[in-house]
Amino acid sequence: MLFLAGFLAGACLWALGWSSGGHLFEVPADDPGRTHAQAAAILAMAGLAIGALPRGLDGRRSSTPLVLGLTLGLATSSLGSPLAVASGSGPGAWILVALGLTPLALRAGTPYEASPATRPPALSLLPLLLSAAALAAGAALLARGLHRSLPADGADAGLVWTTFLVLASLSCLVLAPLARGTAGGGTTLGDRAPGLAGLPWGAAAAPLGLALGLRALAQGTRPSGLRDLLGIAGLDASDAGTLGFDALLAASVLGPAALAAGCLLGCAREGRAWVALGLGAALGTLVAPHLPGALSDGEGPVRTGLAQALVAVAIAGGIAALLQRPRLSPSGLAIAGTALAAWASPGLLPIPRAWIRFPVDPIRVVEGSAGQLWVEPAAEGAQRVRLDHRALTGAGGREAIDAAALEAALGADTERVLLVGQLDLPRAAAMVEAGVVTCDRTSSWVELMAAVPAGEPDPAGLLPGEVLAPAEAWSRYQEGVYDLVVVMPVEGRAAGVPVLDEPVEGCRVVVWLDPAAPLARLELGGAVLLTAAGVLEFAVGVERGTRNETGATAVSVTAAGTPSLRPLGLERLLERPERWTSPNRAAVLERLATAGSEEFAPFLRALARVHRDQVPSSPFESAAEAFELAGSALEQLVATATPLQDEPFVRETLMGAAEVLVQKRRVAELLTLFEPLSQAWGRPDRLELALAAGDLEALDAERARERLERLDASDPRVAALLTAARELDEGR
Repeated sequence: MLFLAGFLAGACLWALGWSSGGHLFEVPADDPGRTHAQAAAILAMAGLAIGALPRGLDGRRSSTPLVLGLTLGLATSSLGSPLAVASGSGPGAWILVALGLTPLALRAGTPYEASPATRPPALSLLPLLLSAAALAAGAALLARGLHRSLPADGADAGLVWTTFLVLASLSCLVLAPLARGTAGGGTTLGDRAPGLAGLPWGAAAAPLGLALGLRALAQGTRPSGLRDLLGIAGLDASDAGTLGFDALLAASVLGPAALAAGCLLGCAREGRAWVALGLGAALGTLVAPHLPGALSDGEGPVRTGLAQALVAVAIAGGIAALLQRPRLSPSGLAIAGTALAAWASPGLLPIPRAWIRFPVDPIRVVEGSAGQLWVEPAAEGAQRVRLDHRALTGAGGREAIDAAALEAALGADTERVLLVGQLDLPRAAAMVEAGVVTCDRTSSWVELMAAVPAGEPDPAGLLPGEVLAPAEAWSRYQEGVYDLVVVMPVEGRAAGVPVLDEPVEGCRVVVWLDPAAPLARLELGGAVLLTAAGVLEFAVGVERGTRNETGATAVSVTAAGTPSLRPLGLERLLERPERWTSPNRAAVLERLATAGSEEFAPFLRALARVHRDQVPSSPFESAAEAFELAGSALEQLVATATPLQDEPFVRETLMGAAEVLVQKRRVAELLTLFEPLSQAWGRPDRLELALAAGDLEALDAERARERLERLDASDPRVAALLTAARELDEGR
């Protein structure tokens, strides 16, 4: 029964929200308050259920079956299921209710009361509850920092918590019996309440485990410390995001806390003790996202709420030791030492990714319950904003696709906009140019949004608007205040797409998604849009409301295709994360091809094949040089694009493909494939410019001049190529 309870609790913990929620205005980042509240409910119900079990069903209530079931349930749900970029609550809440009610019903039929000799004193449950609460809060905060140092997705998060539970299981099997064995002798808590034997040792181990975890986190987020740690297993920084890398880092940071947790679980074997453990773990999990975070301007960290959790553990252990009268156990000395270690431990640092080849020093770091927000310098006065190292804005390498997505969403006659995402200078300038009058903004990191202007001048001064809480933004949307609600993409994540059966009249909703994330499993509905920035980048959008006919290609007006079941969590962990970027893009294109029109589907399949053919390249190559574009895949792409010249997505993709061939100096393929395409499309300027560059590369100056003379001579690119053509003629 305990194994089943643990298995169901582990599955519920994953399904109920360790990834992002689905409300329109709580995306595309996690909503930590809801996530932790759901997890706290599961832990509390599990504790109550186990405490209510009749003794005859589970014997002495050994913790080992429970922890093993919890480990298996979480591992199966996270590593053995397809990755998902967003999840709703699902049926997990009803499973949780059943989990709690079943033992209560069983107990009603088989009453059981602990004898006075084994019933623990009420006061003895207080240190157990406090220790569990502090351990849960500390472990959650350690995991928060750990996720920031990993290329985290659902697979990484699942592996982190699976590693924690595996080590806790080992502690239950090995350390807990040792702690129970040292509790006897004299008038001790072990004599008065055998169900809590060894609790002082468990409470003493908790602050030490958290202090060691803090040290390991600080060490593992420095390049030198990470290199030393990885050297133990023969790994290096290039293995970031793989099974061995993630498990080793998780074991070093969460391992000591896991051993302490297993010791506590193994020492508490009486029914009321399980209730205290469950309620304590629920309390710690619930308050963890609201503990004060690290606030830093880049010059150094300050102490965080984790120190408070460590002090709470030390107090709890002290109470447990005092209950050992008439003589204190050696745990008193351990408590004093670990309390001192707690105060000496560093706070949560502004955590970089130590495995990044070329790190950027942040201008500012701000910590909040939604995550750690970094502001980094970018080109042309803009600033790149990241939340837990996920880009919230397009600056710093994603400018082109960010601008294309915003332009496709805006359309005409759009004056009042609600932006779900971070406002930066390029976005503000684009909206002003499109005629937007006001732009309110909201997100799940709204507490940090107003404090971080993303550029100079402040974009909020360029474009008037308010920073709104999600509930207020939703209320204004329902009142019809806005012409457009646009959700901008976040690197590696995707918004949950809510089903708006009755969209507000006169308002369009456009949700943009990053196709590098595993979108193939996400439920899509409404009009599915595609926009591109050349052949290298594209974005997928879902539109509801009045159709914008000018900005993007509409793929389908129904739910787009059958969700894919790849990659599985474990499957992704066996390869580096970047190996799945191109397959994820190919999968969503293939899914859209299945649901799209017969005319458009061949092109989408051809583009999917191009993305599926990508292979790892040297990090010193440019993006165009590293992009594989050759052979039959390129021929199929051009052939299927020829009759689709009126589709903006197709035109932009093919123009970008020609420009990539120019940068690769693949002249023969450029001229052979794109000359007929240019003729069929009426010789568009951008395509002719690429062909002229190819002619010059082939030393055909006369043909290049013929093309260039039909183009606008004021264009500096045209002028530069004409100069090169003249110099080529003069050099002969």
